[in-house]
Amino acid sequence: MEDIDLSNLQLVSFNDPILHKAPDDFDFDKYNAQEIFDALFEKQLEFGGIGLSANQVGLNMKMFTFGDGEEMKRCMINPVLVDVSKETNVAREGCLSLPGIFLNLTRPAESTFKYLDVEGKECVEKFVDLGSRVALHEYDHMLGYNYTMRASKSKIDRAIKSYNKKFKKALRSGNFVNPVTGVEHQAPDEIDSIEVNTND
Repeated sequence: MEDIDLSNLQLVSFNDPILHKAPDDFDFDKYNAQEIFDALFEKQLEFGGIGLSANQVGLNMKMFTFGDGEEMKRCMINPVLVDVSKETNVAREGCLSLPGIFLNLTRPAESTFKYLDVEGKECVEKFVDLGSRVALHEYDHMLGYNYTMRASKSKIDRAIKSYNKKFKKALRSGNFVNPVTGVEHQAPDEIDSIEVNTND
């Protein structure tokens, strides 16, 4: 099996090409799924997220994790979206790859996926409400998409404006509390725009 350095996984830049293309199928003969899952889920919790895709930390493979580690802990490998409900709901979404930008998005209330677990066993599972939203959000990463592509340009512009207000306040205080992770650090750069394909 091919060794991967999992000791210091870090989030790649939002503009990194790896986030804008579909990753390769996971190869069980090449990689140790359990080791990668453990490292990925640990990083997800460390970053303060409820989901994390392998390509967000620079790993070119179709795998994502989500859950709180207590009531739910999932590893979904080579996932395929099987079905979604006609019923939808609207909720605020953020992404570890673009901290501070929150968008109200409409998603199916229920979604059914077929995927492989860490042992390579095929699973079919339905997720509802928050579970459905998180699974669909991470599945977008498996397609080379991201949540901003499901919002209008005007909605993204409003989110950037809100973010930049927090940015200017952070500049005055000399620090910035990441609204996704709650971690305090130096203020990030102000955002002028996000270049994505939108549905406007």
